[in-house]
Amino acid sequence: MSSGRVWTNEHPYRPKGVEIDALGHLSAYELVRDPVAFPEEGDQRVTLPMSKLEKIFQCPICLDVMNVCVATTACLHRFCKACLSNHLFRAKEKVCPTCRKPCPSMRSTRKDERFQGIIKAVFPG
Repeated sequence: MSSGRVWTNEHPYRPKGVEIDALGHLSAYELVRDPVAFPEEGDQRVTLPMSKLEKIFQCPICLDVMNVCVATTACLHRFCKACLSNHLFRAKEKVCPTCRKPCPSMRSTRKDERFQGIIKAVFPG
């Protein structure tokens, strides 16, 4: 594939001082794009709009930020504990409100304490 030729430093599609043999597997875009800086070990900040966060942490039943988060064991969809309990009590078919997989009672759910902790960290109070 490569003829062993070295490109001159003036070529616009490769970093200066690098032989073409070293870059033969890169596309033209990869050769000219700016390098992406990886976050440092201690840098763990991410910025998202509040509207996206509210949508991620929204209960599909009440459409509010989840309060006491539980997940179904069959499909792992998350809901407010009170919302899902009320849904299962009133529904004729005991199914997940999101995907319709069987969810016979609150015994087929589990607390999602890790997700609840994230919610409390993002939405304190």
